[in-house]
Amino acid sequence: MNGEVGPYVVQGIINAFRPSWKEDEEYDKPFFEVVAFMRTFLIRKIKKAKDGIEAESFIRKAYEEAQDKRVIIFDGYYPWRRFLLEYPEPLYVVCPKSDKWNVYCVPKEKESFDNRKSLPEAWAGLRDDELAKVTGVPDAVFCHNGRFLAVAKSKEGALELARKALEN
Repeated sequence: MNGEVGPYVVQGIINAFRPSWKEDEEYDKPFFEVVAFMRTFLIRKIKKAKDGIEAESFIRKAYEEAQDKRVIIFDGYYPWRRFLLEYPEPLYVVCPKSDKWNVYCVPKEKESFDNRKSLPEAWAGLRDDELAKVTGVPDAVFCHNGRFLAVAKSKEGALELARKALEN
């Protein structure tokens, strides 16, 4: 149908820039606008792909060196999902984000919201002192209601959250 919205392929994006029947616009003008947009888009996609290829070596190394393959620890924030899904063991990823340390659940599949092992139900939606009390981790900061993310102030705190989640 002509008025449907997404998902888009490149041709659909280009067509979206063409004037509608109600617009009295020079036909080629929007084409040059979309060319500039698509150039920027492709440059970003290439950059992200190159960076992802570089990150793969860090991700695989962290997996190979992990003492417990259920918890993978990174020294930086890497695009780990695609690569870690190749391995059956990882349940949690521990890595820095901003000035805190996060515990992420590894999903069952690439685009899935289902986790291989969710964080404990008792943690869901808790913050600061409440979360610290329930977990026994003094610097615990936050656990998402969806139980796919927990945050601590330190690497040690995040690792302790991951260890406790494994036990549940």
